[in-house]
Amino acid sequence: MKVRQFTNRLGLLVSAVFAFTAFCPVSWSGYPGKVIIKNNEIRWGQYKNVSGIRGVEFPDADSGDLSATIKDWPLSGASTVVLRCQKPGNRFFSGDGLRISSDRLERLHDNIVAVNAFDMLPLVVIFDPSLQCQLDEPEAYAKAAATLVDGLGDDCWYLLCLTDQLDDSDWKIQDSGTDPAESALGIAESLKAKHPDLILAAGGASSRVNSGLVKEGGPIDVVMGRVDSLELGEGGVSADGAPFIETVSAQNLSSDDLKKAVSKVGFRRIDESFPYGFCVVYEDRDADMGKVQKTLDDIAPLVDQLQKEISEAIPPSEDMNADLDPKEAEEGFVSLFNGKDLSGWVPISQPDDFFVEDGVIQLQGFKGGWLRSWEPYSDFIFRGEYWIKENGNSGMFMRAPLVGRCSRIGFEFQVMGQDKDAPITNDVTGSIYDVKPPEGIFIHPDEWNEVEIQCIGTEVKIVWNGHLAHHFKYSEVEAMKNRAVSGYIGLQDHHNEVKFRNLRIKKLN
Repeated sequence: MKVRQFTNRLGLLVSAVFAFTAFCPVSWSGYPGKVIIKNNEIRWGQYKNVSGIRGVEFPDADSGDLSATIKDWPLSGASTVVLRCQKPGNRFFSGDGLRISSDRLERLHDNIVAVNAFDMLPLVVIFDPSLQCQLDEPEAYAKAAATLVDGLGDDCWYLLCLTDQLDDSDWKIQDSGTDPAESALGIAESLKAKHPDLILAAGGASSRVNSGLVKEGGPIDVVMGRVDSLELGEGGVSADGAPFIETVSAQNLSSDDLKKAVSKVGFRRIDESFPYGFCVVYEDRDADMGKVQKTLDDIAPLVDQLQKEISEAIPPSEDMNADLDPKEAEEGFVSLFNGKDLSGWVPISQPDDFFVEDGVIQLQGFKGGWLRSWEPYSDFIFRGEYWIKENGNSGMFMRAPLVGRCSRIGFEFQVMGQDKDAPITNDVTGSIYDVKPPEGIFIHPDEWNEVEIQCIGTEVKIVWNGHLAHHFKYSEVEAMKNRAVSGYIGLQDHHNEVKFRNLRIKKLN
């Protein structure tokens, strides 16, 4: 008998749960890919399937290596990192806008690349209204924006915001009698004349200014402005239906407001276009990371619960361990799969993609996405079996995030339908995908294969069909140095026939 878990309300929820949807097959080079606007919605990522602005500001974009600091941010469900070029007392540009010190530009570039590596969107804000940051004359702002874009080059991807404080009273630019919206449009027009593919944002705290930025065929694609509290794109600062990103101070963000934002945008994500997002920012740009972590800790359970609600996921059943080997039960293992249905799993995929038949998890439509565990794990021993069709492609994710590319934030044990004579590479079956080849190819073609994956801190040991395939520490593999040390177990739909069974886990902490 075929037993399936129906998820009849879920659209494709690959790696985000907020607005800005609509698939667009745009060619690109590099990773994760340029930002685009499609049907009034923001898209970015390798396959243009990453959507939603759910951002948290990094207090000092001019700091050192960012990758070690933000490695766990995607586990919270954050999709965007706000990086500000300037802060009070930090001018960044020369007064004429033509120069940036090479070391500071390099740090910003490296931090953008670090955010890209986690499949998150860097949202770079160029200008700050504080008196210490202002340039010598209005014309210098267009020059400074061009200097920045030219300096960053073509090997990193970001959404560029001129400023989210356009109507701040400190701006000298207003002393010249220039309307704030018109000044932003002028800067944007100059920048797009040279870089027509750029997606540009700007905004302020008033609907008058924000509405002035929205012109058909104009250079400002996204309105991004300050709000005192989250308005869900419907308050006094929204801008005539254009994609709108609210930036709200962490000190003004209540837990109730955050919950409403996640819930409302999540509902709209299913039923209709809702071109809205938000970013949490910090008034004290030297805020310690504890304040940022508090925001992430508040977001994580909301995104987790929303994914479960949208997918109509079923909690682990009481009989999960009914068929567990008594010896393993005594050792502390618990079952992740009851052999009957998808209880305890959350489909991040199209409806009815994963199903249970003949006591194994299978794929119905090969629609992309993945199946994640009910809860995250840090230190553990995972055991499972898989069967894959010849030439098939799939994977098992370890320490995967709520949002973002699972194989780059946690890691993926590559599952491929290859034979034992396949060349041993970083993406061969049994590899740590795109990172590290296995010690050998120990596959059983056209048979069930057993895998045991042990993760303790940054140490990983993988036994595959009784053979040691991997044993390493993150620090020993360059591409693993800043990977997550906690996250979800995941099963991948890579559009191929694959089956999973006997999935169990033992927590080690």
